[in-house]
Amino acid sequence: MKIAILGSTGYTGVKLIELLLNHPFAEIVFISSEQYQDRKFSEIYPAFINIFDQICLSTDELIDNTEKYKPEVIFFATPNGIALKHAHIFIEKGIHVIDLSADYRFKDLKTHFKYYAIERHNPLDLSLNKLATYGLCESYSAEKKLELSSKKAQLIANPGCYTTASILSVLPLIALHQKNKDILDLSSFIIDAKSGVSGAGRKASTAHLFTEINESFKPYNLAHKHRHTPELEEFFSIYSSDNIKLTFSPHLIPITSGLLATSYLKFKQKPNQPESFLRDIYINFYKDSHFIRILPENEYPNTKWACGTNNAFIQIDYDPISESIIATCAIDNTIKGASGQAIQNMNILFGLTENLGLDLKPRMI
Repeated sequence: MKIAILGSTGYTGVKLIELLLNHPFAEIVFISSEQYQDRKFSEIYPAFINIFDQICLSTDELIDNTEKYKPEVIFFATPNGIALKHAHIFIEKGIHVIDLSADYRFKDLKTHFKYYAIERHNPLDLSLNKLATYGLCESYSAEKKLELSSKKAQLIANPGCYTTASILSVLPLIALHQKNKDILDLSSFIIDAKSGVSGAGRKASTAHLFTEINESFKPYNLAHKHRHTPELEEFFSIYSSDNIKLTFSPHLIPITSGLLATSYLKFKQKPNQPESFLRDIYINFYKDSHFIRILPENEYPNTKWACGTNNAFIQIDYDPISESIIATCAIDNTIKGASGQAIQNMNILFGLTENLGLDLKPRMI
């Protein structure tokens, strides 16, 4: 597979290159960087000297000379607003696009404008938005995977890191709610999540200086101010055929990589044995999901276990005193929360085994 990466020098772009260099069928034929144009990638990241020395070019170069490079899939590891300008050009040429920004995550464009302040008037972009697939791989049915791999020029909107961990923590319950609205009470649905600093990207910011974040821990963008809140609500609402609202509380923690989401829900009709009921639902739902690790009882997700991998570690609990369902999920925010899931989507698009190039070993030390 011939691959182009736009925005190759940001954290998600770098991680894509790192992972794709170990993919048996991947050939990176083009990389772009508007900031470091005409420089070797290994000049920007000397760790890649003699490993990956390609020249960073411009996005316009790929648009003007697509036939020269012949990519079969293009990853947009670019800031918000770039893919919506250019993705339709490549889709029209029969090339798959996987967008790691938020440009195509929303079907409701009024909500997208409210949180991203990006005007969208291009009819080609608007038409493409309707066709985009929200790329949470574990939410795909077998039929959906077959559909994605049988059509040309698909557009995948890769989910954000917070949304990936948050959704995975409760996806079996949302699937249950889709079938039976009488079991769960979602009126007090809360997701509390903590992310490492790499989730903020590579752009310099005072708030992310070492002296600002070291030995510190803080929430931010509470009360529906965080952009991933409406993304979660739209996904859950579409997936469950219901109108779901929730409280999402993101926090910044002083680690480089890793993300932990803890979700709280209630039963509307409590089953006789809630603990075993919940556990059976999770095990059955994720039984064919290669990257999901349902932990033994009383073992809780640890971000260190997930770091360096595309795995998601999940625990499901029931508190008999407060009568609360508590679901936790740990991932690597740059891999399963971004570039790893993008490659997982690429594997699905090309009808490959999902874990190809992604059976990564954890970094314990």
